[in-house]
Amino acid sequence: MNNTYWKLNNDKGGIEIYFDDKPEQSILDKLKLNRFRWSRRNKCWYAKETPDRKELAIELTSDEKALEIINSSYKDVVKQDFERAEARIKYYEDKAKYLEEQSKEEHKKGAEIRSHIPFGQPILVGHHSEKGHRRAIKRLENSYDKANELSKKAEYYREKAEATRRYISEKKDPKVVERRIERFLKDKSFYIKTRDNIVNSKKDISVEKYNDIISNLDEKINYWKNYLNEIGYITILDIDEQTKITLKFKRSKISDSCGKTYAYKTEHNNKTYTVCENYANCWSVYLGDLDTVKITTPCLNKFKTLKKVKLWLQLYVNSLNS
Repeated sequence: MNNTYWKLNNDKGGIEIYFDDKPEQSILDKLKLNRFRWSRRNKCWYAKETPDRKELAIELTSDEKALEIINSSYKDVVKQDFERAEARIKYYEDKAKYLEEQSKEEHKKGAEIRSHIPFGQPILVGHHSEKGHRRAIKRLENSYDKANELSKKAEYYREKAEATRRYISEKKDPKVVERRIERFLKDKSFYIKTRDNIVNSKKDISVEKYNDIISNLDEKINYWKNYLNEIGYITILDIDEQTKITLKFKRSKISDSCGKTYAYKTEHNNKTYTVCENYANCWSVYLGDLDTVKITTPCLNKFKTLKKVKLWLQLYVNSLNS
């Protein structure tokens, strides 16, 4: 199993182990004992990231590069991930450019062959030129077929480059980052509760691994929170219990794509904000005193609950004052 390797899934906080062939039963037993599960889609064994599972991955793969990843900080891991994505984009674009040039060359060859065949000239059956004419037509067809095939391959690599760009964009998208932080906070709460239960039970069980997991989650949470602060994105994740909504909201009727609906309006510094539920069952906040809201109406932000929208709007107007 020379191609056996493992990697961290930073988005889902997991670890994945890949084998080039079905592993031995003893290895399968170790994987199942550590609660790894098989993914038919990705063709790998996966589980939540823990120190014990990392040690098992190193033991099964003997991957020196993996040791470097373990010892590097989360910031370095994310940086390497973006660098690899940028390198993939450059590779895909260069490949697409090369294939497009090859396609044009084949088109030129086909045009050259076609220039030697008079327009509308039929194949003269039995004539000494019959075989040469048929060969020329065959070469012409092959040249154009190859040109079309190369053009399709070039388009395929352009699409892969665009998909990688979307991956980078989505990974840095503030809303996606906010959901990622929420997931990390949820995992942190689970491990803290598990650790506290073990401590309170007074069992002879080490909680060091749980402390390591919580520490890793803290590093991830702080990294992405700092990222949101750097780009100036206002998030409700840092809101404390002392924060109060001082904005006064007035309920009124407006019309949207689904008909009549209720909205909540408030004013601050001579600006009016409209909050209403949209077609996707999300609460959106709009700038302006709106009587009609359409799908194309740009919104400042949206959340699943009205309370979160009001909290965010309060933080938003507070940031304008500061």
